Amino acid sequence: AVVADEVRNLAAKSAEAAKNTTALIENSMNAVNVGMKHTKDTFEAMQSVSEKSAEAAVKMDEIANASAEQSEAILQISTGIDQISAVIQTTSATAQESAATSEELSSQANLLKELTGQFSLYTGDAGTGAPAAKPAKAAKAVKVAAPAPAADPYAYSDNNSYGYGSGDKY
Repeated sequence: AVVADEVRNLAAKSAEAAKNTTALIENSMNAVNVGMKHTKDTFEAMQSVSEKSAEAAVKMDEIANASAEQSEAILQISTGIDQISAVIQTTSATAQESAATSEELSSQANLLKELTGQFSLYTGDAGTGAPAAKPAKAAKAVKVAAPAPAADPYAYSDNNSYGYGSGDKY
């Protein structure tokens, strides 16, 4: 009977140990399942971060390309403005030269008008035999210096009208 009691006690302890082991295994399985869920969620979050990072890199490349294109466009605009400025300077210089030439021509025309005003024409009536009118008194001879030749607008000088000095490159 003592042996039977011992066997029953051992059987009860074994059953209790089996129950405890089963509970421990179930708890471990639950912990593994929770860990797998956390791992899956973490993987999905990391995958999303990776995709968003790739999208951000693509956007940054697009911004860099757009910036390069804008920089090129700005350079072209600046070059165009420089060319327009050069044309305006040339036009201004040409206008100044034209004004100076116009003044010189006006002055020469006035001088020529004065000089031709000193001449008179002899107009006798050749066909009727009437005496010719007395010639007018001769005007005093006026010495006039020849006008200076007009400057050659294409001649080279250190400071020509096109805005280029001797140190400038053409």
